Amino acid sequence: MPSWWKGKAPAGEDPKQTARRQRIQREKRDQFRAQHAVARAIDRGDLIRPATCDECHKEGKVIGHHEDYSKPLEVQWLCPKCHGKRLWGYGRP
Repeated sequence: MPSWWKGKAPAGEDPKQTARRQRIQREKRDQFRAQHAVARAIDRGDLIRPATCDECHKEGKVIGHHEDYSKPLEVQWLCPKCHGKRLWGYGRP
């Protein structure tokens, strides 16, 4: 875990930036833990990143998407385009 996730401010950081960073870390703690659980599982070989998107079935780079951060190893593998659609609604009518 990077030192800045442990509450240590980078040298010369403004106190307002420190407060904002700490607030974001608290809000996204589950997301951070889920992402790192997936990375560790891939490194150990417990989870294998597929070559195709689960949604559009195109080959290429895929990104792990969590619907529920409390289930960190339940990941849907999506290409960047489908991941953008899922998160922010890109391409929807």
